Amino acid sequence: MHKKQEIIIRSNRNGESISRISRETGVCRKTVREYIRVYSEEKKRLREECGFDEKELIEEIVKAPKYDSSNRKKRKITDEIV
Repeated sequence: MHKKQEIIIRSNRNGESISRISRETGVCRKTVREYIRVYSEEKKRLREECGFDEKELIEEIVKAPKYDSSNRKKRKITDEIV
């Protein structure tokens, strides 16, 4: 999955269309659009701050997502559920 995100970001920088990136990577157009949106927003935010390192930005975006499951309610498995 990380390779696909890197390909999407690099392809977008080269001016390829979202549809073409989607076809080449096999990822949904909406997902490609979301990756590009996140990349653009983070790039803009980092430009406003003093230190901008594109390699670091790409590594940050490519990281696996972390989920906070601490607020979830615990469920008891009953015969009905099984």
